[in-house]
Amino acid sequence: MRYVSVPAFGDPEGVDVDPVTGNIWVLNDAPTTVLYELTPDGVVVNLWQLEQLTGGYQDANSVAVTRDWVIVGFDIERKIVVFTKEDPHPLTQQF
Repeated sequence: MRYVSVPAFGDPEGVDVDPVTGNIWVLNDAPTTVLYELTPDGVVVNLWQLEQLTGGYQDANSVAVTRDWVIVGFDIERKIVVFTKEDPHPLTQQF
C-alpha cells in the first residue's frame, strides 16, 4: 500500500481507475469541485473544475470511469453528468 497526496485535496469523495490507462481519477469536493486524473505515481495529468463545466453543480460525490466515459454523480443537485474523455464538456443529456 502507498499513499497518493495532492495538496489541493480537501475532501476526496470518489476514486476510480481508468481501465485503459491505469490512471487514477479522483473527485475532490472541497474547497471547489474538481476532477483530477493522476498517474499511478500521483502525478496530476489533468484537472477539471466541475462547477464551471456543469453550470454550478457543486456537491459531487461519486465518479466512475469507463473506456470512453467519465460519469459523475452530484448529491444535492440529484444529477448524474456524463463526460466523454476526449471532450471535458458534459454531454447535453444529464440524468
